[in-house]
Amino acid sequence: MKAGNPGWGAFVPFLNLFYLVDIADRPTWWVIVPIIPLVGWLLMIALFVDVAKQFGKGAGTGLGLAILPFIFWPLLGFGEAQYHGDTSPGV
Repeated sequence: MKAGNPGWGAFVPFLNLFYLVDIADRPTWWVIVPIIPLVGWLLMIALFVDVAKQFGKGAGTGLGLAILPFIFWPLLGFGEAQYHGDTSPGV
C-alpha cells in the first residue's frame, strides 16, 4: 500500500485507472481519458508524469512509465520512491 491504495487494485480492470487518477491528483472524470482517440495518448502521458511527480520523480520518469512500462512501473512501485501526495481522507 505505497500510495494509500491496496496493491491488488492494480490488477483489477478500471479500478486501477481510478487509483491512478487519484494518485496523480486529477479529477475523477480523467478515467475517461484513455477512450479519447489520439488526444487520450497525450493526456495519459501527462497523467503518468503527474504520478511520477507525486513520487518525487521528474518528467523523464513519467515518459518512461509510458514508453517502457515493464521497467519503470516496477522501479517506481518496488523502489525507494516515496509518495508525497496528500493521503488524508476527504481530500
